[in-house]
Parts: sequence; structure tokens; C-alpha cells
Amino acid sequence: DPLLLCETSLSGILYDCRKCIEGEGTKFFPSANASIITDPPVSIGSLSIDPVAFTTACISFSVLAQAVLFLTTSAAADYGTLRKRLLLVVTVIGAASTMAFVLMIDPSAWWLAGILLIISNVCFGASQVYYNAFLPLLVDADSRANSPDKRDAVANELSNQGYAMGYLGGVILIFVALGITVGMGGSLASVRVSLVLTGIWWLGLGGLAISGLKARPGPPRPEGKSIVSLSSAALGTAWRQRKEYSEAFSFLLVYFVFSDGYSTISVVGVLFAQQELCMNSGEIAALLVEVPLMAMAGNMFFLWLQRRLGWSGKAMLELLLGLCALLP
Repeated sequence: DPLLLCETSLSGILYDCRKCIEGEGTKFFPSANASIITDPPVSIGSLSIDPVAFTTACISFSVLAQAVLFLTTSAAADYGTLRKRLLLVVTVIGAASTMAFVLMIDPSAWWLAGILLIISNVCFGASQVYYNAFLPLLVDADSRANSPDKRDAVANELSNQGYAMGYLGGVILIFVALGITVGMGGSLASVRVSLVLTGIWWLGLGGLAISGLKARPGPPRPEGKSIVSLSSAALGTAWRQRKEYSEAFSFLLVYFVFSDGYSTISVVGVLFAQQELCMNSGEIAALLVEVPLMAMAGNMFFLWLQRRLGWSGKAMLELLLGLCALLP
């Protein structure tokens, strides 16, 4: 929270002039003879911006940077051993940029924190791309995937189990970080230590998983062709064929809207809980543990349900989207 205090002009006494009303958010109740003290804005050249808005702007810029990166390097996962190598590269850079938050001691280095946030977020998004690029290859290598129906079932199983293990790892790390935060009295140093631990967790477990993956190389990259030119050509081909594959194109558009909305919820959810639902730090900590735990349980439950009902992946997708639409 920004520092939002009121100072009475008569006695100079500082008091919290905020009050959180559930469902309405934080309201200000300064007295008639009080002035509001706020955090100073950060300055970017001649532009002044609120610290919270600066964080949101960095997140938005990182999403834009992800889109540019994906469009210009998407073909990298299709040739040679670049898939595994680039997965390792973005894992190392992302983990290192996360651990570098330990350098955030001087408040005047806020600009560096913004850069590190953008780098780590871009690398995390890129790691998801190269991670997902392995899924069809792992399915093809599975002896059970000997028919289209069984291939779909194997893909669902591997994907669900992978995400469930990821959620489990996240919950363990959250518990450790909460212990550090409580043990250090909730100080800013505890946040830096937790971020360093997050980077170590990402690098250690990510590196361990990547080391166990076979390279499974694709065809060699055509001579004289760069990754950017190949990615641009693939994007152009997909655009020209959008009418021929209209259903696939429509699915991609819908998925873009869905994934962007989901990502927005995950980013601003804590702010909404804090500012609109008036949750305190303890309640938010419980929420951070509850969400990945429920996600892990949901992954395994709906995988079991699909097997039990014998439904296709499309039917399960329709069921899940329908359930999401019922949420208030």
C-alpha cells in the first residue's frame, strides 16, 4: 500500500485517514483541517508516475515484449536442438533476474526493479512456450499413444500431471517464503530473501528438469535463413491460410482473449483482494496458498473425471469454460 496518512494542521498529529469498506474499496476520511501525505511519484524524465501505476506499467510492457518475442522467435523451437537450449537460456536469465532483486537496497534504484521485473516476466513467458513445445514430442515418444484417441488421452495426462507438480512446487515455495517473512518480521529484507530463494528454486528445479530432457532435435535450420525471418514467414503463412483453417483461427482468437483475461486476473487478483475485499496480510497469505492447492486438486480431479466419463478433450474444455462462465 502507498503511504496515505493525514496530518492535522492544528496539532501536526499523523493518523490513517483510510478506511476499507468491503465491496467499495479504500475510502478517505480526512478531517476538514487535514492534509493528505502520499508517497512521492517516481520520475521518468519529465514524466511523473505513481509507484503502483509504475509497477502495472512494467507488467504491461513485459506482456507487450513477450508478444514481440514470441512473434519473432516462434520458429526457434522447430529447428535443431534450439528448443532445449533456449528453454535453458530463458530459465537461467529469468532466475538470475529474480535473484538480482537482492540488490534492491537503495529506494533510488526503483528503475532497476522495473527492468528486472520485465526481464523475469518475459523469460517466464518464453519458458512456457519452449516447455509446451516439448509436449507433442513427449506424447509421440510414449508407447501408449498408438491411436488418435489414445494420443489425446496421453497428452492430457502429461499436461495435467506437469501442471499439478508445478502447483505443488509453488505451494512448497510459498510456505517457505511465508516462514522467512514471519521470521524476519515482515521486513523489506525478508522480501529480498524470498525473491532470491524464488530464483534459486526456479534455476535449481528448472535446470534439473531440463537436464533430464532429451534434445529431440528437429530438422536443421535452412541455410541463409534467420530465426526471425523463418518466424515471420510462418506467421505470414498462417495469416494467409486463416480462411482455409477458419475454425483453428477462431480458436486462436478466442484463446487469446481467454488467456489474456486469465493472466490479468492472476496479476491484479491480490490488489483486488486487498483494496476491494479489504483482506489483511494473513488472509492474502492464505489465499496465495489456497489458489495453487485448489488448482492442483482441480487438475487431478478433472483428469480423473475425463477418464471416468470417457469424454474428449474438447468436451472437457467446454465443461470447464462453462463452469468458469458461472462464476460471479
